[in-house]
Amino acid sequence: MNLLFFFNIGLFIVCIFSCVDDKPKAKKYLYTSHTRICNAENGWSIKKELEKVNYSSFDLTLLGGDMLCQSSLENRGMKYLDSIFNINSEKTLWSIGNHDDDNLAVFKKYTKRNNYYSCFFDGITFIILDSEVDDCKIINDQLAFIQNTLDTIKDSKNIIIMTHKLIWLYGNEEIKLYGEEKSNVKIGDNKWNIKVNNFYNDIYPLLIKKELDGINVICIAGDLGTNSNVFEFKSREGIDFLANGIGDDLLNDKMLVLSNVNSIISWEFIKIDNLKDLF
Repeated sequence: MNLLFFFNIGLFIVCIFSCVDDKPKAKKYLYTSHTRICNAENGWSIKKELEKVNYSSFDLTLLGGDMLCQSSLENRGMKYLDSIFNINSEKTLWSIGNHDDDNLAVFKKYTKRNNYYSCFFDGITFIILDSEVDDCKIINDQLAFIQNTLDTIKDSKNIIIMTHKLIWLYGNEEIKLYGEEKSNVKIGDNKWNIKVNNFYNDIYPLLIKKELDGINVICIAGDLGTNSNVFEFKSREGIDFLANGIGDDLLNDKMLVLSNVNSIISWEFIKIDNLKDLF
């Protein structure tokens, strides 16, 4: 063997390594909400097309609430949801909706979580709130919890706030004008409405401060699907508001998919049948 042979071998090895795609692999999180069916035949299941989605292929499953008509009323509802979404996994996050909170003890038993909590994944602090327990207000212990969580964030480059109702429509005329017609419920005093609340007085200033500190803030809500399937809005302060929920048109309905590459978050709304093409 001569020197030329070894030179060519070395060149070949260098070429192999130089051709390897060193682009970091995106973490992908699937968000879905409002999957409930409220009729006599299907009160304890979601539509078959939604059952077939491979939720386990995503790094996180994010549930925006109203998963069944009365998710926690009986054990069978939570057992069924666990078989679909693996709800007791630390990688399934669920912001409780008004169709999920019949029995909080059952909810906590199967999710192994409180009805509001925080967790950290991949450079993101997730803050999951209960928009139902105090009629859309975030008050008392829950307010203290989010204040303390935001005050103690050190390593996160992103904060994602999850609620079921679009509570941030109330108190901001710009976003209300854009989004109230898209929400499943309007702002008002009826039982299921978005009620008068304290989001912009007590929470939003804290989020603006984090945004000014260089932390990306995203708020995601799940009470969508009846009037519109998708919602996307950026505030003047740079905070992103997203919402997503399943409606009746499964051929055209889309799910929210968030991608995380080196703690840089992007997202798109993808038709349900096209989710499999991501992998």
